[in-house]
Amino acid sequence: MGKKFVAVYTGLSLVLLLGILIFSLGRIVSLRRERLDECKTIHSSLRKMMEEGLAQEKSFQSPLLKSSIQQAFQRTPSLMLVIVYSFDEGIHYLRARNSNILTTPLSELDAIRGFPQFHYNSFTHVKITSSIAIPLGTTFLLDAVYLLVDPSELIPIFRDAIILLLLLAGITSGLYFYGKRAIVLPQAIQQAEEQEKKGIEATETSSPAPETPALSSSIETPPIDQCLFSPVTGLGWQQHLEKRLTLELERAAYNEQDLSLVLMQIGGMDRSSEPFRELAKSIQTSIAFEDLVFEYGQDGVAIVLPNSSLEQSITTLKGFFKKLDPSIPKRFSLPRCGISSRNGRLIDGKQLIFEAEGALKKAGNTWKDCIVGFRSDPGKYREYITKKEASQSIEEVAQASS
Repeated sequence: MGKKFVAVYTGLSLVLLLGILIFSLGRIVSLRRERLDECKTIHSSLRKMMEEGLAQEKSFQSPLLKSSIQQAFQRTPSLMLVIVYSFDEGIHYLRARNSNILTTPLSELDAIRGFPQFHYNSFTHVKITSSIAIPLGTTFLLDAVYLLVDPSELIPIFRDAIILLLLLAGITSGLYFYGKRAIVLPQAIQQAEEQEKKGIEATETSSPAPETPALSSSIETPPIDQCLFSPVTGLGWQQHLEKRLTLELERAAYNEQDLSLVLMQIGGMDRSSEPFRELAKSIQTSIAFEDLVFEYGQDGVAIVLPNSSLEQSITTLKGFFKKLDPSIPKRFSLPRCGISSRNGRLIDGKQLIFEAEGALKKAGNTWKDCIVGFRSDPGKYREYITKKEASQSIEEVAQASS
């Protein structure tokens, strides 16, 4: 394919992608706008019903008014919450389809003055507020929360968009392979014609086959330690731990999540033995992902636990020890664990390993003290950051002077 065709098709593909995106967003916005109009109509009827009920009963607790609101909830599945309140006296009436929408416990609602707060998504839900002036001389505020868009209603929109994207991808793949074939075939035909003219086929049949050692000598097998996992234990190599841990710490910091590192040692259990391989396999299947468990020393395992605080990691280890094969502590020593977590800090893998190793040294030989966690000191952490920034500035000065 020519460069001009590739450029034109690339531009056309970008326009189609943008059109699919705009079309999908337009359908979502149109659906939300339509539902918003319906909710406004329902809210107007709800306010009118409450005003008529108050005009007759003079109380929000009247059976007639409660029955009317209950029927409104049954007729209108999108109605999630109804609340009537005033600034002077607080909440007069409250009914919710789900208590999770309330930010305040029910026992504390009577003490609220002003605007009550709710849990709801501003895109999929809407809150409509209106005033009720019955009886005369009083002013009540009526808040109602409605469901605008159910997540299940977005599935057809996303499905149509994915189908269009797959069609575009199929057309692109077809054009790519067609163009590749159109280029390769003429080249192959030209080479065949040249070979026929020069009589290459005859010379190939009479000449001895080339020696294979020359080919095999140019292909070198990569060393085992460059693979992801050790063939002996099935765990990641220890020399890859610090780099992978640093990458996971950066990802956790970007997503504002916690992360913990567990160093586990079982004295007397060599990592080349069958019990160690069984222990490693059980850790990979019940505690962490396969690519987040590494060898540590001759008798240890390093476990990276994403999105796990220090307390959560300790609970995870205790649950694992309860299911541990009883023969392991009898044949070998009791597992000892040292744990350190990110805890909102910006640190690298080397520092987290250093902290976990310090905790591991303090771990005891009983079930009560075999797990030790490292808790960061804010003062020492500031000192660590200061030293790190100072070392970086010295390296920058040295590079600039050189």
